[in-house]
Amino acid sequence: MNSQEVMNPKSEILPDEKRFNDRDRLNDLLISIKHITYMYSLACQEASNNELYTKLFSLFQESSQLQRKNYDLMFEKGWYKLEKEQAQKINTKHQTFKSEESQLS
Repeated sequence: MNSQEVMNPKSEILPDEKRFNDRDRLNDLLISIKHITYMYSLACQEASNNELYTKLFSLFQESSQLQRKNYDLMFEKGWYKLEKEQAQKINTKHQTFKSEESQLS
């Protein structure tokens, strides 16, 4: 693991054989939930009345929470990693957004 990566140690050695394992299942589930959450977001934007919007928004929130739980589990097991970004790059992006924000005011 390089020093720019943030991850937990893998919880188990993945099998060498080519079969659908737990990591594959969770990854597939995460992709599916992301897609469902995105579709609920679009449906909320196009809801024709408040009752429909409220129901869709509730489903959107629920799928978003499931997505986060799935991600957390994958990260906990060491199957999902993040890369640290350099502080300078973060500061540069922050300044860019601040500049753009001030232009909108």
